[in-house]
Amino acid sequence: MNELTAYGDRRMTVREVADVLGVTDEAIKKHIRELYPDLMQERVTTYLNEGQITAIKQKMRLTTKVASVITDLEAAEMLIKSAEHFKARFEQEKPYEQRAISRYYVKQVNQFNKTVIGKPAQWLIDAAASIGLDLAGFRHEILTGDFKRHVLKRHGDITLHGKATIVEADFTRIPDIVKTPNMAIIGATRKGRRYIVYAMVEPDMTYIYFEQIFESHRKRVLRGSTFYKVTRPLVMDDIKRIVTWNEKTDISGAAIVSLGKA
Repeated sequence: MNELTAYGDRRMTVREVADVLGVTDEAIKKHIRELYPDLMQERVTTYLNEGQITAIKQKMRLTTKVASVITDLEAAEMLIKSAEHFKARFEQEKPYEQRAISRYYVKQVNQFNKTVIGKPAQWLIDAAASIGLDLAGFRHEILTGDFKRHVLKRHGDITLHGKATIVEADFTRIPDIVKTPNMAIIGATRKGRRYIVYAMVEPDMTYIYFEQIFESHRKRVLRGSTFYKVTRPLVMDDIKRIVTWNEKTDISGAAIVSLGKA
């Protein structure tokens, strides 16, 4: 995190904006040249204020697949709400016999459209307990089809994301990421929902994976909500900034864990 952000200045560097939006530095610079041709100077760090960042986001919304980027958590929430709405509408419009058949059919399909990773590691259970969360009895899972479509739509375009593009092989890393990450934020809250954010750091890449803590009278699961990568090794301050940059996600009551790798 740069010193400006740390001391309350909401300006961000080109790299920081690119990290938050999940695009390349060059994609941000392209729009700066178009919108603010005199802003960038050689050998001088370029800072963007909140209004400039918003203008760049709006420009990208019109010219790229970064459609109304706010945060990945917001996009995941929109998917959840949309699915719930259409499911409720579909159920209401069918006669009883069809509803009974549908419930059986959906149950069968979901068995083949779900990846269960396993139980939480003990470090995660202990860290969650420190903030009053009981994750014993939970399991990690991914609604495979929906999750992959969401991630690839937002982070799978190589012309936009370059080396940060998510490819099929990246999904196989998720079990290791939740078991042995370098860093984690447990209990981030947004609109009443609680999340866990994991980061696995490599010499030239950081993988960031979000799970929603989902609990009902029938299910206790940690469900994958989004996944992306940044083309440099991040530290904990970077992860905090990415999660909270628009001030809509609160980590003040979260457990912040570093597992000695970063």
